[in-house]
Amino acid sequence: MAFQDTENLTILLEQSSNAQIVFEKKSTTQNSPPSINHGTKSKYEYFKEVIIKSFKNPRTLAIAFLVLVVVVVGATLLLMLFDWVKLRNEAETALVIEICSQILNGIFTFLTLVTLHARIIPFALAVRSFIKKDTEVLATPTTVDSLKKYVGWFDPEQDSFILLLWILFIMNLNTIAQGLIAYLMWNFSAYDNDGVLVIKMITLAKRPNLALYSLASIAISSTVFVVIMIGWIVFSRDSKKAVIEI
Repeated sequence: MAFQDTENLTILLEQSSNAQIVFEKKSTTQNSPPSINHGTKSKYEYFKEVIIKSFKNPRTLAIAFLVLVVVVVGATLLLMLFDWVKLRNEAETALVIEICSQILNGIFTFLTLVTLHARIIPFALAVRSFIKKDTEVLATPTTVDSLKKYVGWFDPEQDSFILLLWILFIMNLNTIAQGLIAYLMWNFSAYDNDGVLVIKMITLAKRPNLALYSLASIAISSTVFVVIMIGWIVFSRDSKKAVIEI
């Protein structure tokens, strides 16, 4: 009888011990942080998928095509201007230079006209606020919505208003420079170094190359400045957000 009671007691102890182990396993599983699933896609597959989706957009395809044309034509123009590639005679070289110049001028003029409203309207809003010396006008819903519509990178709560005004001024300076370049390219004719007409434009007057090169320098430098400044603003803002989240 005593042996049977001892055996029953041993069985009860084993059952209670097993129950405790099961309970501890469940508790550990419930309290442990959830595992993070990074997915089975590699970075290469991810970027490949993003690129494929992007190129299904007609707008992206058009931009990619224009960029490709600018790179190829621009490289050809530089090779000809620095005499790194020579053709049979001076007339052919001047003709290729003129054709490449006209193609680039047409593309940049088209892009300027397409984005003209996105340059003038926000600049007018910024100038109006500056003249009134009340930058709080940016806090009004109408002005903020207009700025976000035309200047999507600008955040009125974090970014400097004066810096925005300068960037918009440089963008409109670029617009003026590109307009004057188009006028010089299309109104005046091109001549080679020997004074022979290359391509006749609206008038037979010789194109003022010094003015053209000066305007081209302004257009290129202003574009580089705007791209760098907008990139720096967006990068700085994202870096601050990342530090705050950490």
